[in-house]
Amino acid sequence: MSETTATETDETQSGATLPEFEPILSQEDFDKRTKARVARATAKFADYDQYKAAATELAQLKQANLTEEQRQSERIRALETELQTERHANLRRDIAVAKNVPAHRITGSTREELEQSADDYIAEVAERSQATKPTKPAAGLKSGASNTDSRMDPKERAAAALRQWRSG
Repeated sequence: MSETTATETDETQSGATLPEFEPILSQEDFDKRTKARVARATAKFADYDQYKAAATELAQLKQANLTEEQRQSERIRALETELQTERHANLRRDIAVAKNVPAHRITGSTREELEQSADDYIAEVAERSQATKPTKPAAGLKSGASNTDSRMDPKERAAAALRQWRSG
């Protein structure tokens, strides 16, 4: 009864009846149905190459129909964009040189924004250098790099280290 209801529902939704379900019981049935399904899918896209060729031809016709004025206008727009990009790069480089800042570290679209970015970078570098300044070592401490015992032979150094270990 539920099969009938499902079939009736499918009929009312799509307007067409669905074929009765048939289980696949052998490899031959499976191969047969698979080939049929692949053939249907291939048939859907059989004329793809024709559509692709037609689209290419249409694009060529549109390009040919552009007036000389339209082509020049497009070229002018492209050149103006390139010129604007180059001017911005030159301005950025000039500010970087003037402020002694790496050009890749500053950002902005106007002169003021670029200068502010350079000033921010300078302040950040100054802040970092203040935070990492070495402090004076405490009195009486020796650096591990200092080698005051270099004049002693190894036996004397070992004896001195032993005396220091006992007293410390």
